[in-house]
Amino acid sequence: MSAEDPAVGALRRIRAAVRAGVTPKPRERKQTKPAATGGRDPLMVGDAVQEFLVTHGLDQRQQVARVLEGWSGLVGPDVAAHVVVEGFEEGNLLLRADSTTWANQMRLLQATLERRLLEELGEGAVRTITVLGPEAPSWRYGMRRVQGRGPRDTYG
Repeated sequence: MSAEDPAVGALRRIRAAVRAGVTPKPRERKQTKPAATGGRDPLMVGDAVQEFLVTHGLDQRQQVARVLEGWSGLVGPDVAAHVVVEGFEEGNLLLRADSTTWANQMRLLQATLERRLLEELGEGAVRTITVLGPEAPSWRYGMRRVQGRGPRDTYG
């Protein structure tokens, strides 16, 4: 009397069931909680980074950085050649134009630019747009300076 190995017996029963055309019913899988709701399952790296950005309020700043990176694609190469982004702080977009003509042109196109930024970033990302002209030349030379009208008093 030899005892049959349980694994060999199970294999014979499976082969007999396959020959008879019986298919096993699929097992029900136990539902697991996702890690974001307190479960301990691992997350994909991209999902973990996105969750971190959202919980710390950095997702909108990431979108703003991506739009500012593609500035020439947003406004076009002609405008991007003359107007650059100088800064973005707390919803205020600061632009610097290389001439007063381009500064005025950007002020005229401000509504269009706001609409494009609204499409790209969503509501409330950019609250104000400030357009600055070129920096004026400095007439200060040396360490000391005399108070007064400056170089304008010699012009006639």
